[in-house]
Amino acid sequence: MVTMRNCFVYVFLMTLFPGAVILAQSTETERFSKRIENIAVEYYRIGDYKKALEGYLMLDSVSPGNTYYNHRIGICYLNSSQKSKAFPYLEFAYQQEDAPDNILFDLARAYHYGLEFDKAIIMYESFRKQIQYQQAGNKSIDITEADIATYIQQCRNGKRFIANPELHTRVENLGPDVNSSYTDFGPLINRQEDLLIFTSKRGATENTKPDPLTGQFYENVFVSRYIDGSWEESFSIGEPINQDQAHNAAVGLSPDGKLLFLYKGDDSFLSSRVSGNLYLSRISGGLWQDPEKIEVINTKSWESSASITEDGTMLVFSSDRPGGFGGTDLYMSKKMTNGAWGTPQNLGGYINTTEDEDGPFIHPEGNKLYFSSKGHDSMGGYDIFYSEYLEDKKRWTRPVNMGFPINSADDDIFFVWSADGNRAYFSSEREDSYGETDIYLLTLSDDKSSMITVRTEIRDKLDQSAVNAKITVREKLNNRLIGLFDTSEEEGSTCAIPLRTGRNYQFSIDAKGYRMEVFDVDLAQTVPDEELIQNVTLTRNQ
Repeated sequence: MVTMRNCFVYVFLMTLFPGAVILAQSTETERFSKRIENIAVEYYRIGDYKKALEGYLMLDSVSPGNTYYNHRIGICYLNSSQKSKAFPYLEFAYQQEDAPDNILFDLARAYHYGLEFDKAIIMYESFRKQIQYQQAGNKSIDITEADIATYIQQCRNGKRFIANPELHTRVENLGPDVNSSYTDFGPLINRQEDLLIFTSKRGATENTKPDPLTGQFYENVFVSRYIDGSWEESFSIGEPINQDQAHNAAVGLSPDGKLLFLYKGDDSFLSSRVSGNLYLSRISGGLWQDPEKIEVINTKSWESSASITEDGTMLVFSSDRPGGFGGTDLYMSKKMTNGAWGTPQNLGGYINTTEDEDGPFIHPEGNKLYFSSKGHDSMGGYDIFYSEYLEDKKRWTRPVNMGFPINSADDDIFFVWSADGNRAYFSSEREDSYGETDIYLLTLSDDKSSMITVRTEIRDKLDQSAVNAKITVREKLNNRLIGLFDTSEEEGSTCAIPLRTGRNYQFSIDAKGYRMEVFDVDLAQTVPDEELIQNVTLTRNQ
């Protein structure tokens, strides 16, 4: 008998795995389910989590309640832009007797990415005890106590940033005309802000073939133009910038838009995975010229991104060459009187850490450097920082984290300002991404008249006593987290939260010993001039 489930299996195999045939009998379903598993395992092994996820979701629908499938689905979601979907699968696996060894760590990562830092810290601490026990039993483990300590510190940093969000900023996805279902990153803009150049792992042409090592398309350079108030549909920049069967990435643009810095992998198939060089292309007559390797700057190591000053006399770039502080460091080279670049100098211990620094951008004013780092006080992955150059002391100041919502618990990198300083473009992977990493727009606002304070007072429903609680505020339209706030005992368990008018918000009130209270605050309608009072009563748990 042919069931709806067997029909679904047949359709799935015909679309995901061409040539597969499913018979109606249950024994055949089991046999081909095993085939699905084998192929899903291979996709998982090579890091193609999107295709692996399709297979494991199908297997879970056929065999629900399987710990192994739930764990693999959770890991696949952790490696996608929809990381919040990992929670139910990893939490299910965690509760089973046959839970995998690293489930505490995997669940901690999920909470970390989901900005639930307190839960993440608990799981990290539990996993640290597990590591200590495994070390006593001489079991080999890949994750060290030092790694866990770093993640816990990132969570503590994140709690601090989210408790004090940058409310005069708005971060939004640049949209489907620029972003795709593939990885899009590295935005570059000219001074007029009518030209956007970026890198994408989508197919540049109909004949583009994938990288045989990863199964994904090679990186190529794309362009979008700002016309009549919006960014037009992006298109391949074409030859000679993009070359078949090679990674081509745009990593820097002069303010006038005439010099394009490029990253190209090493000519050798194998060494291109661990080394690459910076190239420069000039535009002439509306056409980009053949890229030329930048002498002096490049080494046998990995030089991956660059930024040049407004006057073209200083270049800051990233490299993992020997002699640095650790991982990828930032270096500076100044142009000599003969037009050649001088010997690069490491930017020093104020900027570089034992972790990776990348994606430099020199502000048009020339004395402020923006970059991304996995070190300093990152809240997870790459965070965006800035540092100012003190001319009198001939050094850079200690970097400042740009905070939330600009930074997230995932990678935030390749940050560039508009010439007027009111907008910035950067790469990030978030819940509203169209594929994996997308390009986002940050807009600043100094219009204080569009802000209002929502004063929330929380009391016990029975005796009206003050209750201390945590308040989570999200924007209802896109579920974007605005911030996490705590009430103050000194002020009678109240919390003053500044919010932007013209939007609808969701408040979640969580207090120990009480039921969670969730309600909407609609600021899209007419609101008071200065302050809105929200009186909330909580019901005790039975």
